[in-house]
Amino acid sequence: MTTIKHVTRREFLNKSAAAATGFVGVCMCGRFCGTAEAAAVSGKFQYEAYCGDYCGSCPNMVASEKATKKSEIKCYGCKPNRPNGQKGSCKIKLCALKEKVSSCSKCKEYPCEKLRKYHTSSKSKQDNTKPGYTWLAAYNLERIKEGGVEQWLAQQKERWACPKCKTRFSWTDQKCPKCGGEILTADQEADQLSQKKLPGM
Repeated sequence: MTTIKHVTRREFLNKSAAAATGFVGVCMCGRFCGTAEAAAVSGKFQYEAYCGDYCGSCPNMVASEKATKKSEIKCYGCKPNRPNGQKGSCKIKLCALKEKVSSCSKCKEYPCEKLRKYHTSSKSKQDNTKPGYTWLAAYNLERIKEGGVEQWLAQQKERWACPKCKTRFSWTDQKCPKCGGEILTADQEADQLSQKKLPGM
């Protein structure tokens, strides 16, 4: 027999308030309602891309999460639809949707030529003969395979925060955007990881 749990008026109001603060949308005034944190909780912003990119370190994502108007939002991450509701034209994303996989690392064709081409597409800003930030995505897919996506996301959140002031930075930054402190740049990490052999690279 199912039991009914009675909820007090105070508990009901507290839960209602919590739900309201997690809502993200566009209200009648046309402004983007809710904080970036509320958006993340509601699932609006997603940090894992099919290709292995950590969207949380993408400059477009960093700017979008600071937005106060919907018109200022450039993206919610690679997996969700764009702000205009369209899927976008990324061939890797469209392929992953077709194959019904949550990550390219789970595809039977992994690593495919399309993925390898992307992972080697960028060059270091410091030295264009070295791998750039897309190289990191190849290693991220291996990390996700080994430890799971939740563990990887927690690691990435810490990795892309300034060790001194904990300010978040992007893969285009060469120093902390807030305190100017030294950080491990995308180029530096890619250069370090390029010494390791990956499948199909």
